Amino acid sequence: TTRDVITVAYWKKSDAAHSFVRSALKGQGVFGGWDGASRRELMSKGSAYQIVRQNVISRLASGVEQCTSFSGMTGVYAWEAAWALFAGSLEGADGKGKGESMYALGDKRCPQFGTCVSGTRVARNNQLALKAWQDGIRALASGDCFAAVLAQRKILPQLTVPLIQGTLREAYEVDPKGGAALADG
Repeated sequence: TTRDVITVAYWKKSDAAHSFVRSALKGQGVFGGWDGASRRELMSKGSAYQIVRQNVISRLASGVEQCTSFSGMTGVYAWEAAWALFAGSLEGADGKGKGESMYALGDKRCPQFGTCVSGTRVARNNQLALKAWQDGIRALASGDCFAAVLAQRKILPQLTVPLIQGTLREAYEVDPKGGAALADG
């Protein structure tokens, strides 16, 4: 499928996230010699963000493929499942829960990077993703596959924002020159 081609083109293998987590678990490959605490952190983050993110991207692509295949399936369910993976089960209807999903990561990092919606603790990337998701679902439901693709293209960058923020924060946090104090500010 298209989504598998994209994964392989970038990572050079179809199970890159799985391989990352497995290597961290076993302390093999690039993680050979790493201490247990560091490997646990990599397993946790790899599972929560890499594997879930890849599944979200895959389900969005699947929804568009269903729309364009004239199979009688609209792709709406695939997009709703993708949102459920992105938002997680603990966010609540208003997004103010205590989740551990990609959505929660965005909300966790937005105060540190000044990317919250003004006057809230909701990440701007989450707001933009939700709007595009809703637009895409409406497009799929009405059979407007092109509009769904446009919505998908708006969603994908928003999935990346909290991952970049998290990477930068972690880099500051482990800086031996005292970056931990700056990481939370």
